[in-house]
Amino acid sequence: MVGFHAVYFWLWYMWPEAHYYFMNPVAIVMWSTSILADIVFAVFFARFRTTEVVLPDGRKIAGGDAQAQRSSRQDRHGKTV
Repeated sequence: MVGFHAVYFWLWYMWPEAHYYFMNPVAIVMWSTSILADIVFAVFFARFRTTEVVLPDGRKIAGGDAQAQRSSRQDRHGKTV
């Protein structure tokens, strides 16, 4: 999304009369909110990726979940491995 906003900023910079809507106060609130949401998502996603555990069969589980740890020792049919 940041690249999308960069293109519109460049268009506004080069031809502001045709791209006034980009610097409209309502538009500024909308695109700044979306950039903030992208940044927050990236931080949380990076945090979640560091705590997950990949099981031998390829499934991913939360790192601190005891029930998930117990189920990781079971195969697809519920039998303990």
